Amino acid sequence: MRSNNGRFAPWIVLASLGLICVAIADGQEGSIQEGDAKVSGFQAFSITKGPNGVGSHFVFVHAPGIRLKLHSDKKSLDATSDRAEGDVSGQNLLIEMTLSGGVHMKMVRPSSEKSSTETQTVTVDGSSAHYTAASNKIHVEGSVTIHDDDPGANRTLVTKGSSADLVMSPQGTKSEALRTGELYGPVTSDITGLRTVAGEGGGQVKKAPFHIHSTSAHALFNYVERTITLLGHVNVTSDDPTLPSESNISKETIYLNPDGSIDRVEGGGEPGITTISVESGGNP
Repeated sequence: MRSNNGRFAPWIVLASLGLICVAIADGQEGSIQEGDAKVSGFQAFSITKGPNGVGSHFVFVHAPGIRLKLHSDKKSLDATSDRAEGDVSGQNLLIEMTLSGGVHMKMVRPSSEKSSTETQTVTVDGSSAHYTAASNKIHVEGSVTIHDDDPGANRTLVTKGSSADLVMSPQGTKSEALRTGELYGPVTSDITGLRTVAGEGGGQVKKAPFHIHSTSAHALFNYVERTITLLGHVNVTSDDPTLPSESNISKETIYLNPDGSIDRVEGGGEPGITTISVESGGNP
């Protein structure tokens, strides 16, 4: 039993009469689509009417050996998990959704570099995730890994933590896909990009790669304000000559230029725990 042309809408009408539960034979998977949204790889699902008969609540459970797959063009969201549960409005629009059983989410937006035709991609992995459509917020739990790649802006961020609260940009906007993020630790981060440097002897300006590696107890990313703030037992190493080669402090804020390069760094420490190492070409 497999349906490639199933629709949410008729089920929601039926759900107004009570509860719909569907189970699919072992070894087979279900697939349904409504507008731009598609769910596949499930073996069972249920739909119940929402409060006061408005909207509906859904549950999808994956088929054995097959990951549950969800796709939405309007939100440019792809996800895989073992279970999906959430609510849709009376207009059949997703309100919120919880994914569990090992989650992988992928979000695509136009590059934040206005002149670029490339796309930026953010992937989020964790044990569970709660997605709220109206605010584009995602809360992720369990060995969280975030990979933010914007080739048009020459910037990549890979960060890991125990949980995270993320705010994504609306679909279609030419701004950073990951607008803000708060990660709880321990947190490790790697930032790579290109910085502008003058050529030898004052020659032609060129782009040179840089890499910043950090560990901290807590991290805040704000790409709207172009800041990265690291808090608690902060250790930062970098090959960018505008930064110390290594620092151990209690707080550090990295300010980024619009092209993703480093503008400046501000930090603070506590007596007895603060060390800053500067190699040739670095600045304390």
